[in-house]
Amino acid sequence: MVSAVSETEHIAHTEKFAADLEAEAAGAGCASVAHYLTALTKESWTQAGAERLEREFRNRGYEGAHGVLSHLWSFANDEEARKRAYEAGAASGHPEALYQLALLKEQSEDNRGATDLFQQAAEAGHVEANQTLAWRLESAGDMAGAERWHRNLADRGHTQHLMYLANLRQQENDLTGALSLYQQAAVTGEVDLLPIPAFESWMQTEWRDIFPYGLELDGTPSTSW
Repeated sequence: MVSAVSETEHIAHTEKFAADLEAEAAGAGCASVAHYLTALTKESWTQAGAERLEREFRNRGYEGAHGVLSHLWSFANDEEARKRAYEAGAASGHPEALYQLALLKEQSEDNRGATDLFQQAAEAGHVEANQTLAWRLESAGDMAGAERWHRNLADRGHTQHLMYLANLRQQENDLTGALSLYQQAAVTGEVDLLPIPAFESWMQTEWRDIFPYGLELDGTPSTSW
């Protein structure tokens, strides 16, 4: 009964949101929600436009202009208009436009096109695209490519990606390299090694002989239990 009510409330909220969006589009003098969102999306590709939208959405209780726009597009029911809007931004090399277009390619199961766009966005500095690219390459078995993009994020201060790098080294039986990366991650104080399965598995490897008492949270060898 609770789930049924929750679903009803969700539908009601969605319908109200769509109606509000249509009213907002009409108030802006746009013929449709798609036209309205196209105008906002094109505005967002400029720095001044993105900053204005960021302020506007924040005042309305939202966070992240580009993320909000992507969500709003789901109510426009016009994937072609959405695609054209992102293609316009991608043509100018905008990282977010490249990323959103990559997501659309992924949804349409154009994996090769998606990977190419994720890489373009990552090369332009888009963090989420970089993460997605690293994981896609890892899933495809391209460990060298995955390591490159995990390293790129780690070098930019995303400590968690040192853990992903360590896990890759561990999978390749490079225990010395893996341990070094675990230690680099530990000394930052930003990660807790013990709850991480990839780190725990050291007990089942040759590390058991090298470090019979395990490692401390900072990655240094324990002297006793």
